[in-house]
Amino acid sequence: MDDTMIEQMPSKLTEFVDVTILQQIQDWFAATTGVATVIRDVDGRLVTKPSHANKFCSLITGQTQGRERCRESNHQAAVKAAQTGRPVKYECHAGLTQFAAPIQIKGQWFGTIVMGDRPQTPLTPEAVRKLAAQTQADPDKLMEAARGLQPWSEEDMQQAITFMHSIANTLAQLCYQGMQLRQSVHEMTTLYEVSRLLTSTVHLDEVLTLIVKTVTGVLGVKACSLRLIDEKGDELTIAAVHNLSRKYLDKGPVRLSESLIDRAALRGEAVYVPDLTKDPRVLYPKEAQEEGLCSGLSVGLISKGKPIGAIHIYTGEPRQFSRDEVRLFRLLANQAAVAIDNARLHREHELRDQLERELAVAGQIQAQLLPRECPPTPGYDIKARSIPSRQVGGDFYDFVPLANDHLGIAIGDVSGKSVSGAILMAAARSALRAQIDYMYATRDIIARTNRSLCRDTRPTEFVSLFYGALDMQNRRFTYSNAGHNPPLLFRGSQEIPLEKGGPILGTLDDATFEEATI
Repeated sequence: MDDTMIEQMPSKLTEFVDVTILQQIQDWFAATTGVATVIRDVDGRLVTKPSHANKFCSLITGQTQGRERCRESNHQAAVKAAQTGRPVKYECHAGLTQFAAPIQIKGQWFGTIVMGDRPQTPLTPEAVRKLAAQTQADPDKLMEAARGLQPWSEEDMQQAITFMHSIANTLAQLCYQGMQLRQSVHEMTTLYEVSRLLTSTVHLDEVLTLIVKTVTGVLGVKACSLRLIDEKGDELTIAAVHNLSRKYLDKGPVRLSESLIDRAALRGEAVYVPDLTKDPRVLYPKEAQEEGLCSGLSVGLISKGKPIGAIHIYTGEPRQFSRDEVRLFRLLANQAAVAIDNARLHREHELRDQLERELAVAGQIQAQLLPRECPPTPGYDIKARSIPSRQVGGDFYDFVPLANDHLGIAIGDVSGKSVSGAILMAAARSALRAQIDYMYATRDIIARTNRSLCRDTRPTEFVSLFYGALDMQNRRFTYSNAGHNPPLLFRGSQEIPLEKGGPILGTLDDATFEEATI
């Protein structure tokens, strides 16, 4: 708008649209949601008659003091909603949880939609009696009506405020642009039904399929495709399609560096292509012709200010999309982006829960494998403690009683964590004990344990292991170190690392190992 021009704006909501139309929209909204609704002006006075009002509220507003308290309570919330430009949740003077959404046109506040007639938690008898005294309502009748109030659920509140914001914005556009009522009601119904449909599942694959199928039906087009940006951030990969052949989908990659249409869509533009078979911006015009596609419209999927993909609709004949259709497509894309984001969050929560369960199982396995206590060793003080940096670590130790007052001592660390690490730990411990049962030389025990692990584990799995046999009578310790952090022998002021041995276990089948005695 030119700075020298001043746009004359009506001063009242009813100057935009007849109160009868407002009443019809409000009645439809209340009937659709089953929640009491009313439209008030900027001073909190009624513009329409309350729709779907319950007996509890009617008893209060039937009294002069009750009506004034309601007006003041709603006015305070309406002012806050107008300041933020978004719906606000508040508790009215009667203890009911309500929502107020501003009706604003080009930043100017003309009225408020007030919705809600339920408490978030049941009203106490004391609160009802106090309210009756304040409003001069019949206390017995008010108490009886309060018992019939069903508290809000968190899901109902979230859906209500989302839908309420949508209807407030649509009302403002209706008033300013003079849109036809039937078209506006159809749009609101569509968005509400789409929102309900998309929130009916939290599984990502199901959400994506619902999006493309629903968009195709709502906009009356031939087909729809939804692509998400890959991890590298350069290619848009197919996530869901409706009514497109496998041959068309296999036409080739869609890279952002090459696709002008998708780059523009991800910048927030709605990109219209009159003829997909001739437009130079189209990457695969021949394939589009073979598929029977003609016109197309593309918008980006934006989640929390960040582009995550693009959604495309296609027609089988030449078609121009109206501003209303483009706007509806954008709204559907916004809902789709939110649904995708929610589904991804749900999947992340599921994966985290699964990991926590795996860690718990692995922790149990590890706890069962580690010695409960150190064995008795007359003449020696032996203590051991394992503190994993995570819930489950790959470190382990073991004591193996041997003949002739000998004691086998093992310290190891396995690759991997969680259940796979715990299983590898169990395999390494079992393989070591199996060799100790019929062999004494530490280098041979380590070598045979290595061959066993090479045979029974995957190439990416390996174990570092320090094993030694303590001769308690002769005070000798013979060991072999297979790639483990060397234990330290302290003698006077000296620190002697016990390094003699060979490579880690599970990688080289023919590896040889040395041993040393201290």
